[in-house]
Amino acid sequence: MQKVKLLLPFYSTLFLISILFVSCGNGNFKVLPDITGRPGDLLVVIDTAYKNTQSGEAVMKQFASEQYGLPQREPLFNVVMVPHKAFTKILQSSRNVLSVNIHSKYSPGFSIQKEVWARGQVVINVFAPDDATASKIINANGPKTVSYLQKAEVERWQQHFAKIPDTKKIQEIENFLGFTLALPTGYLPMLKKENYLSLRQDKRIGEHIITQCISMWHYPFVSDSTFTLSNIITVRDSVTKKYQRSVAKNAYMEVYKELPALKNEINLNGMYATEVRGLWSMVNDFMGGPFVNYTFVDEKNARVICIDVYVFAPQFDKREYLRELEAIALSAKPVLREH
Repeated sequence: MQKVKLLLPFYSTLFLISILFVSCGNGNFKVLPDITGRPGDLLVVIDTAYKNTQSGEAVMKQFASEQYGLPQREPLFNVVMVPHKAFTKILQSSRNVLSVNIHSKYSPGFSIQKEVWARGQVVINVFAPDDATASKIINANGPKTVSYLQKAEVERWQQHFAKIPDTKKIQEIENFLGFTLALPTGYLPMLKKENYLSLRQDKRIGEHIITQCISMWHYPFVSDSTFTLSNIITVRDSVTKKYQRSVAKNAYMEVYKELPALKNEINLNGMYATEVRGLWSMVNDFMGGPFVNYTFVDEKNARVICIDVYVFAPQFDKREYLRELEAIALSAKPVLREH
């Protein structure tokens, strides 16, 4: 069992993690089953008495609030609550587990464990002597825990993609960008120009099609203004107006301005990058959906690289289809060439 322990009093706002790798049971590693559940599921183990009290409300506030940048309301995670007595073996292999333990015998505590009952699993533990204290612990650690769980979901996708790589297209991307991506099979080329490359995957569910697209482009790096939100949107709009069109006459893609795009600074495998999350729409056509744009600098070649992903799935929730694409983009690493 790999254990990630957080030593933190409930009133602290710091999120300090120490990682301890330990074996399970008398120094012997157990053979664990695979995780169960759908991507984005979070099983919350909490006694029924606290489901609608401060601690239960804190869980919903932190983990079931609205995911930003989607056209319809979708939560950060699909939260399902069960009491401790119902947390039997069949549920213990759930991919993400939050166990809220409230009893007068407990001192305030919080920890994150990996692979307790299943491979690839994340288990979050909250210990508190009372409901109010549990609520404070959950709220104090909520944002960082959300990020931890989201990263875990991305890594699960990347591990899956590594089993089914499209080596030919990965090589094409490496030649185009000088960076490699964990691209799975199933994507077809849309368009390739001197500084632009796009791929597309269509998934049929019943009578409907879900479209997932990855676009990449580059241009010379001039100044740090490259990373301003307004510049990223302006560049994206100019590129998509030129290359992202529909069958409708004079139709082209642009960022939907009614919902402000949200920019975050991230560490992309050791590189500084910006992540911009928002909605796109098709001018002169009835199409739209979510997008995420990653912008970073290829220092070796003094150029800006953008990896942009979007989803078109009008009949379906989009959070997880978008996360699949995010996992591909977030796998970007420079190609190490031997000389």
